[in-house]
Amino acid sequence: MSKVALVEEVNPEVTFPGLDLRTAASVIDELRAGGVLDTTGTSLQLDPDLPYEKYEQLGAALGLINRSCSWWIGDWLLFGEGAYRERFAQAIEATGLAEQTLLNRLWVCRSVPPSRRQPSLSFSTHALVAALPGREQKTWLKRAAEGGWTRAQLETRMRENGRVEPEEPPSLPPGGVDTPSLLEAARSLVRNADVMLDTSENVIVRRADFVLVKAALGMED
Repeated sequence: MSKVALVEEVNPEVTFPGLDLRTAASVIDELRAGGVLDTTGTSLQLDPDLPYEKYEQLGAALGLINRSCSWWIGDWLLFGEGAYRERFAQAIEATGLAEQTLLNRLWVCRSVPPSRRQPSLSFSTHALVAALPGREQKTWLKRAAEGGWTRAQLETRMRENGRVEPEEPPSLPPGGVDTPSLLEAARSLVRNADVMLDTSENVIVRRADFVLVKAALGMED
């Protein structure tokens, strides 16, 4: 089964002391306003006399923003999925990214809520556990964060513990998604679903609801 390749691997040992996203943005604005930084959609040019301290600050700012963008886009899509419904398909075109890339990010953000996300781990590391039940996601991500594991190290340890390969993220069917029908089918599924036990991760759904969701997604039996 193919792997989910979403973003570059990151070094879990790298931190950004004293730097949050607002500060990162201000670093870039300050350098641009000072005339030592010029950016376009395909380039970044710096003044040759830029002090090393400013150069290092800029690198940290870019790294932090880059690490955050996959989450931002996925959560933006997740919001649009619920808020704009039929207009969601048109909204995703605004990013300029491939549909499958957007679906990958949406899938991870939907599967791994903010409460389980570990800031020191890459987006692609979270993708590795996205197909697991919530309790297992939390356990593996916590171990990876505390142990300073890379994505490859986490994958190795999951295999050693008998975890199956992660599921592939969803892809668009040839005819596209019937969004209105999918939303209605999803509402019916949620309304009629029964949680097996208060402490269980499992939910029972009606076969009729399940069939409707698959049909709206263009999936064959």
